[in-house]
Amino acid sequence: MSVPTTPITRLTVLSLGSPWVLQPAHTPSGYARNQTDKEPPGDTEAQTKNKQRMDVDSCIIKYQKMSGDIFKRPWQFPGKPIWDAYFKKPWFSEEKLKRSIESVVELMISPWEKTLLESRGVRFSDAPMADPGVPGVNTCNVFVCAVKVEDLTTTLLRTYPRPTTSLQETCPIWAAGRATTAAPLYFPPMKLVTPPSPLPTDFFDGGMKNNNPIAEVKDEMFLAHRVESPRCVLSIGTGYLTNATGDQGFWTRLAKWATGGFGYLGWTLLDLATNTQAKHLEILREAKYAQFRENYVRLNVPGKLANVEIERWDRMEEMRHLTEAYLATEEAKTEVRRCVEMLKDGRNFGT
Repeated sequence: MSVPTTPITRLTVLSLGSPWVLQPAHTPSGYARNQTDKEPPGDTEAQTKNKQRMDVDSCIIKYQKMSGDIFKRPWQFPGKPIWDAYFKKPWFSEEKLKRSIESVVELMISPWEKTLLESRGVRFSDAPMADPGVPGVNTCNVFVCAVKVEDLTTTLLRTYPRPTTSLQETCPIWAAGRATTAAPLYFPPMKLVTPPSPLPTDFFDGGMKNNNPIAEVKDEMFLAHRVESPRCVLSIGTGYLTNATGDQGFWTRLAKWATGGFGYLGWTLLDLATNTQAKHLEILREAKYAQFRENYVRLNVPGKLANVEIERWDRMEEMRHLTEAYLATEEAKTEVRRCVEMLKDGRNFGT
């Protein structure tokens, strides 16, 4: 999951995804990751957009091309995904995913960064997650979330130095994108070295624990800027159902039928683990978020959008229509206007 923040002088914090996080994760400053309240290969886009200075339209075009390559599967016999899951065989190719991310990074990094990498003997596709600090190139701060397999703790992979240690990330953009796309069943875990440890550690997609990383945004803003109430917090979801056990498609129904209902428990627990709306409601209710939610705006499409499986890139037009219909509602218009006014007026602007 990825959550971008900008310097305190023009703070716009964005949390959570859209039709990928390469989910369109996310927003004015960037995207975060979360697909249909499940785990999409989302973080890739957040990094591509913010590190490569791509706009939203460019991200959508790249997403459609990449996802068509990554998620395209040959004909397979009915039930193969269930057998693959049983034998712990990922549904999609990690090599295709890696090559796709590398190609976007190599194509989209700035000429200044290419010159810097060339002088250091580094391949363009291995451009670092850490901001190289190229003069004249203005970037916003971004972090994405990954989860350590060994202890299930969340690790933030940042484009800026860690607030507590000032250490820079050492992994390349493609590796961070690959790690944060390692949703169980879809792709295998990814090994990364995260300072200060010199040893590689297995990570999987942070969305399994923090698919709505709004709490991480709050903590990071305080660590980095000592800000309790940011100027504006915009959280963009990728659809939600009215209950955690809503219909999730053919394979869910088949598992429920074949196991007398017990197989359905896995999907229900997955929904609960990746339920971004639950975290949103927590922000609204709990006292510890009182200051943080003063300038907090949440946009999330109710209904059918949450039923789109994360590999269904071919349903982009349907997602677009559902999102446009939601944004045309008075509720959504009111929230968008509120967000714009907060940014214009500099309300609760930190000093």
